[in-house]
Amino acid sequence: MGPRPVHPGPRLTPHTRRARLQASVRRVPPTSLTPRTARLSRLLLVGAGVLTGGVFGLAWVVDRFGQREQAMPADVLVVLGARVLPGGVPSGALRARTEHAVALYHRGVAPRLVFSGGVGVNPPSEARAMLALATRMGVPAEACVLEEGSHSTGDNARLTAEVLRGLGARRVVVVSDPYHLLRARNSFRLHGWEVATSPALETARHLDTFDRIYWTVREAVALLLRPRVLLARAPTPPAS
Repeated sequence: MGPRPVHPGPRLTPHTRRARLQASVRRVPPTSLTPRTARLSRLLLVGAGVLTGGVFGLAWVVDRFGQREQAMPADVLVVLGARVLPGGVPSGALRARTEHAVALYHRGVAPRLVFSGGVGVNPPSEARAMLALATRMGVPAEACVLEEGSHSTGDNARLTAEVLRGLGARRVVVVSDPYHLLRARNSFRLHGWEVATSPALETARHLDTFDRIYWTVREAVALLLRPRVLLARAPTPPAS
C-alpha cells in the first residue's frame, strides 16, 4: 500500500500568519524594579538633585559674597598667597592680590601687612614674592611680616593666627580672589579673629567667565566637604 497523499491545509493570508506567530511567541515581561529597589532609585535621584542644587546654590552665595568690598579700619591686612611661576615670577593672582592690598595700605585701612604663603613648586615663598612686589610699590619693608609655612587656606589661618597674636592684632582684613573669600573668612573665624574681606577683582579667574564658574563651583564643593568651616560664626566679643 502506497503512502497517503498529503493534503495541504488551508492557505493562510499574511495577516493570519502574523497573528498566529504573535500568539505563539512567549511574551517576556518587561524588567521591573522591586518596590525596595524602586524606592532606593527614587531616593538616589532625589539625593542627587538636592546635592546638585546645594552645590550650585552655595556657589551663588560664594560668588555674591566675594563681590562685596568689606574693608574697614583694621589692625592688619592679611594677603593670602597664590602660585609663583618659574624664575620666581609672581602669577597673575599673586600680583593682583598684592596690588590690591598695597592700595588698601596706602588708603590707610591698616598700618601692617602680613603676607601668607609657603614655597610651592617654584621658589621663593609666595609671601616673599609678595613682599618684593609690595616694597617696589612703596610699602616700607618694616610694615610687612611674612608667614612662609602655609600650603592651604587652613594653614594660612592657623599659622597667620600665631603671627597676629604676636602683633597684638584683633581685627584683620583678608585679601584674596573673590571666590576664595568666604572660606578664608570662616577659616580665620575658627581661630578667633574678627574678619573683614576685600576682593582682588583683577584676576583671570574672576574676569574669565568659564574660570569664574569653575573656581566658584569648586569652592562650593570644598566648603560642603568642610562643614565646620562652612558653619563658622563670628567670635563673641569679650565682655566690657
